[in-house]
Amino acid sequence: MKSIGERWVLISFELFLLAFTVAQLVLGIFSYFHLSFTSDGMYYFSAIRNLVDGLGFYEGPVFEYLLGNHSYVTLYLLTPLVAVFRSPIVLLVTSVMCHVSATYLLFASSRRLGLSFLVSWLLGVSYLFYPISFYLLFTNPFLFQPDSLLPPLVLGMIYAILVEKQRSFLICWCLLLLTKEEYLVIALPLLLWFWLIAQAQGKHFFFSRRMFSRIWTSCILVATLMIIILLYYRNLNQLHYAVKSAHFHYLLNKRALWMGVIAIGKIILPVTPVLLLGSTDKAEKKLLMASVGLLVGRILGSILIYGEAPYVHWCNAIIPPVLFGTSLFIIHRKQKICVGDRPIIISLFFVLTLILWQQRYNLTFNNLVAVDWTMKSKQYDELEKLEAQLPPPKPKEAMLTSEYLMPPFLQRRSHIGMVFFQFSPIKVQEELLRNVRFILISKLEANPNFSKKIMQIRESKMYLESANFLILELKPNS
Repeated sequence: MKSIGERWVLISFELFLLAFTVAQLVLGIFSYFHLSFTSDGMYYFSAIRNLVDGLGFYEGPVFEYLLGNHSYVTLYLLTPLVAVFRSPIVLLVTSVMCHVSATYLLFASSRRLGLSFLVSWLLGVSYLFYPISFYLLFTNPFLFQPDSLLPPLVLGMIYAILVEKQRSFLICWCLLLLTKEEYLVIALPLLLWFWLIAQAQGKHFFFSRRMFSRIWTSCILVATLMIIILLYYRNLNQLHYAVKSAHFHYLLNKRALWMGVIAIGKIILPVTPVLLLGSTDKAEKKLLMASVGLLVGRILGSILIYGEAPYVHWCNAIIPPVLFGTSLFIIHRKQKICVGDRPIIISLFFVLTLILWQQRYNLTFNNLVAVDWTMKSKQYDELEKLEAQLPPPKPKEAMLTSEYLMPPFLQRRSHIGMVFFQFSPIKVQEELLRNVRFILISKLEANPNFSKKIMQIRESKMYLESANFLILELKPNS
């Protein structure tokens, strides 16, 4: 049984996380109804909604079959929630809950290892505000990324190792691999990292023949499934929006490599005080090398796949749980050697200070929520009224509009982003417009050149007008 002190430690941290969760949900919902989000999250919601509506895995004219761009299999576990609520807010809530649950799992693991109340608190709060983790929340303008599902799965596997739950580990492992095909590339180094953790903690179940065969069987089956899904649906797509080739030339580009070095430095900097504690012990050095290897590998992967090495980016979602998981076990080993928690607590105070300094602009949230703190902005209400006047969409029909204007229409319509459309070649524009009937334009952003470009492709006429918006109807192809 837990002592009264241990219960209060747990309850106090749970109350802190609850307050954080409520604050982030309130902030996120206000941001959503003030049209502060854009792009990817809207497309992901459309893909899941279309599955609910019986259109299969077809997202719309942009991503077409979403699984042909990335094998986001785990993402579709949200289908029942979308079927019930039919709102992108489901993705917003999922993003918050993934971040909070990852933090709680780190805290629970630290308590499981017997770390003190203050050390566990500092470690949990540091993870909560760590830049990459936090970017997957609301400083990210894209509402949601499937990569945000990754951190709770990684930290869930650490906890499963500590409590020796083979089945829980294997479930999280399969879900992790099914999150995105890119993570198949880091499967081997990630397994090595888990192996070092299990070895350091003396968890011999991890090295049993049965566990070994289960892990590798799941790797082979999931990898085969992901590749088949990706190739099958990519073959059905006409536009091939996904990355088609690696940016190998960026590895020979000095600027790109320096950007990668800077990105790695910024990522490691906040947790350096703790990582330096593990620079003497042999087992800790192995864990450090494995985690830094994962970090460098992921950054290089970002350069190869996306042609950039962003500092705070969803493609780096694997890094926070790996760095903080490594820090957790370094702290645990040092606690056995050091007399008291003082060196560890001082290091963690430095970690939290560095993180909060890096987050000094993001934590103001000034760029997220409008001054008007009513539940819905006037623009959102106006767009809802326009949506109610539109006829029901035909299967696979989409609207052409700016992504941030799309939320009131997402319950039943897919869309094509205006920026994506404008920068596409004429042939791609013609292909995109095949399933477009309506164009939504903000009067403030009405661009004569854009209107001329539309007219060159297909005639259009006024369909609806309100104080701030115009909806044009396109003439069908003859």
